[in-house]
Amino acid sequence: MSNNLCISFFFAIAISAVPLQAQVPCAAVTSLKGPELRTYIQKHVQLAHPCVTAAIHQLEQDNTPGTIDFLLSVLDYRRLETSAEALGNSTKAPTVENLYPALDVLMKFGEEATGALIAYLGRSSSVIGSQNARYALGVIHRDSLPALLDKLDLIAQKAPQADRERMEKAAAELAQFCSSSEMDKCKIHIRTPLVSPK
Repeated sequence: MSNNLCISFFFAIAISAVPLQAQVPCAAVTSLKGPELRTYIQKHVQLAHPCVTAAIHQLEQDNTPGTIDFLLSVLDYRRLETSAEALGNSTKAPTVENLYPALDVLMKFGEEATGALIAYLGRSSSVIGSQNARYALGVIHRDSLPALLDKLDLIAQKAPQADRERMEKAAAELAQFCSSSEMDKCKIHIRTPLVSPK
């Protein structure tokens, strides 16, 4: 095998080992809007297509009804690794919102997403999705956690039993992140023992 052929062969192997997210240009996705964009995401999210992340981030500019609920439907979608992450060469660990693009976009909607996030906590059976919903609520309401917990508790009281149990669990977990000055107002929501970090 000639040197040039060897180089081409090993170059092809190296490229095939790099995650597709690093190879495929996603510029065409940025031209999609509204229903076309959502259809694209629905069609490709289960295939782990490399442009799904870019498409989800496009929804940040979409203020049409149903956008927040649609984002919740892909809240547990985790983006593909970058080539640096796959090879262990990333300089820093990605944040939760960096790994889950729908979470990142929902947090940018802010308080507008609160009601939908709470409803999602009541109905969702997705462990990752529920964790991400709690995370989003905690970040959005980080300066007013006691008020958020009171609202969550009020909604839970009117919900069916299964939904109520999920919401109460979410409230208990969020309450553990209250500041020391807020803990007196938050501890009423903690129905399970606090777990000290190791």
